[in-house]
Amino acid sequence: MNAQSGLFAFGATEHLFLTFDLTAGANVQEALQTLAVAGNPATTDMVNVVVGVRPSLWAEIADAEDIPANVHDFSEAKGEDGFTMPAEQHDFWIWISAAGMDACWDWAREIIINFGNNVRMTSEHRGWGYHGNLDLTGFVDGTENPGRLEAPQHVAVPDGQPGAGSSILLFQPFEHTKFNWYETSVPEQEQAIGRTKLDNIEFDDDVKPVSAHVARTNIDTDEREIKVWRRNVAYGDMHHHGTLFVGFTNEQWKLEDMIDRMTGSDGVHDTIMNFMHVTGSAWFVIPSVEAMLKFLPEDDDED
Repeated sequence: MNAQSGLFAFGATEHLFLTFDLTAGANVQEALQTLAVAGNPATTDMVNVVVGVRPSLWAEIADAEDIPANVHDFSEAKGEDGFTMPAEQHDFWIWISAAGMDACWDWAREIIINFGNNVRMTSEHRGWGYHGNLDLTGFVDGTENPGRLEAPQHVAVPDGQPGAGSSILLFQPFEHTKFNWYETSVPEQEQAIGRTKLDNIEFDDDVKPVSAHVARTNIDTDEREIKVWRRNVAYGDMHHHGTLFVGFTNEQWKLEDMIDRMTGSDGVHDTIMNFMHVTGSAWFVIPSVEAMLKFLPEDDDED
């Protein structure tokens, strides 16, 4: 079973993230066919596309062999000291990326037209590259990602398991609190992140604060570091901006542990939560190629 290829596509500098909900009386089969077509662009369309489905909805409509085990919708996460990650769960999620926003725009327009009245769009986030591989904190993002050859084993459910080839996505906009971060000194920023800003070197454990972002999000189990696949991008405008967390895993608990540690379920929250807040959170199943092909109309499959 194969994961959707867009998960591993790099080089794009423009991104559109769209979410949709089915409307009352929607033809669900037609909507799923449209979603499959959306995730099947021709190479000449010059876009990469990844599509996802609400876990509870996917459990209702997909074949049992295509449903990953123990995956559920998002519920609000709240730490002991009040830091929260609210839920904003929707039915469909689409990520379009390209070298230019014109290609993203054209593909998104076609998707929305093809969906017709079966769905309503519930959110749109425009993402963009910031100085190569930085997020809006000015620090390198994705340092802990596995290498390209290793990534599939951490992203896709292994063959032989339910939902083989699929992935589980956590999607969260982290909105900066005005410009407070930029008014903080570099040494204070480094203490908050747990790395040096200029050369991206992680602090040793004996000097790294337990509340540093790196300390809260890098999880070790039985002396083995848990890997997830981050495809985060900057988003927004001067009024509302931040980082879109776009994290993929083959087991939902890995990212759930990260959520608990960031919000402070053990009494220690991630320091970056003092400078930004999550505006909404959602889980999505990213079905395997084979699972999505089952919904692809025959005429599109032949193109």
